Amino acid sequence: MNLIGHDAILEQFKTALGRGRLASSFLFTGPQGVGKRRFANHLAQSVFCGETRPEQLQPCGVCPSCQQVNAFTHPDLHIIEKPTDKRDIPIDLLIGERDHRMREGLCHDIAMKPTLGGRKVAIIDDADFLNEEGANCLLKTLEEPPASSILILISTSPLRQLPTIRSRCQLIRFLPLSTLQVVEVLNSLDLTHPPEDLEKAANYSNGSVKTALDWLDQDLHDFRDTLFAQLEAKDVTRDNFCHVLQKFIESAGTEASDRRKRLHRVLELSIEFYQAVMVWSADIAETEIADPTPIMHAAGWCRDPELAANCLQTCFNAQAALNANAHIPTLIDGWMIELGKVARGEVQVQDTFSFP
Repeated sequence: MNLIGHDAILEQFKTALGRGRLASSFLFTGPQGVGKRRFANHLAQSVFCGETRPEQLQPCGVCPSCQQVNAFTHPDLHIIEKPTDKRDIPIDLLIGERDHRMREGLCHDIAMKPTLGGRKVAIIDDADFLNEEGANCLLKTLEEPPASSILILISTSPLRQLPTIRSRCQLIRFLPLSTLQVVEVLNSLDLTHPPEDLEKAANYSNGSVKTALDWLDQDLHDFRDTLFAQLEAKDVTRDNFCHVLQKFIESAGTEASDRRKRLHRVLELSIEFYQAVMVWSADIAETEIADPTPIMHAAGWCRDPELAANCLQTCFNAQAALNANAHIPTLIDGWMIELGKVARGEVQVQDTFSFP
């Protein structure tokens, strides 16, 4: 497994493992798609590898343990992810179903004696979706970690975690990748796209491989200019755009997860636009912006960073509603109507808003 762009973190873990001073609980934070989960998997594979020492952080990749980690079937590796149909990580995954509390679930499993090696590794992906009840379920495990266990929480920001969680974990910050590093990762994935498409996607990625892969969706790429032109006009619902956006989201496929992913990217594009308005309003030179396209459209706005900030908050509100599994057609209509009113200065933005 080739890790790109996080050499300093790699050396930090090598040193800690070599000295036998590896912490038991970590909070990996940073933008999506920069390699946090990949690094966590690499660490687990290094710990379990039967051919190399853990402190080398160079698992062989071919021994039975390495293959089990790759297949997510290693008995001492426990991974928790938010189900696609849930708003939060269910506490059942952490402490077991109601009739089996503390007799199953991650907190129980990580406390058991390792099956094959000397360690247990638990990874909580999507830790941003730990609600307060779920986070509190982890506190005892974090306060009294089982011997030789490693617990890794993966999050986009330490502020998304309760202070009680942050204080009990060693914080590891992952920074965005450089454009060249994104290209290098894309080339390692054996994609069939021509090199010029990979480079263009990397330029638009903001240091995230996930975002770069999204940009290889040509339909999404083509829709971007249509969306920016609509946002530039402020009357975002003109020309029956709600219907246009609905059709575009539906074209992602019949699976709800695919439609949610596409709408999430549209929201991210809208956030990029309003951030560009704020940058443009501050007279930052276009040459300092990796992707000048949002800036070009932002020039159609008045220089009103406060109004742009209100629109930005409206997009964040819609993003939160999407993460809470709001009904997609209702969410799109509600977001577009609210965004139009805010952009025209007709209403004050709220911290949150709900949809029927």
